Amino acid sequence: MPGEGWPLIPWFAVAWANFNFGGTAICFSILGLAFGALQPNRCWLFAIVAFLAPCVLHGVNMINDWRHDGTSHNLFPLEFLFYGITASPVFIGTLLGLLVRRFLERSRVNPFS
Repeated sequence: MPGEGWPLIPWFAVAWANFNFGGTAICFSILGLAFGALQPNRCWLFAIVAFLAPCVLHGVNMINDWRHDGTSHNLFPLEFLFYGITASPVFIGTLLGLLVRRFLERSRVNPFS
């Protein structure tokens, strides 16, 4: 069952239709934690890409839906706001990952080297 309309990326539409904020926030936090702990030099770039990916995927589906039905997605600015709020824990996780890495480097118990 597709999420709605005629999605070009059906797995993303189904995932959004079965959305759970708590689970998604935890997943984005863990992703950010991994970015910060394992890749300290480029972690913020990865976090920005992870933050923007849901908006881009939804934008592709939205444009495809508009081709078939111009009245769908009549709240589209708010939809991107919801995606931004949902993906924002990636930045908190990245900051925590950096702090964990710095703490481990200072305590000389560095499992990352």
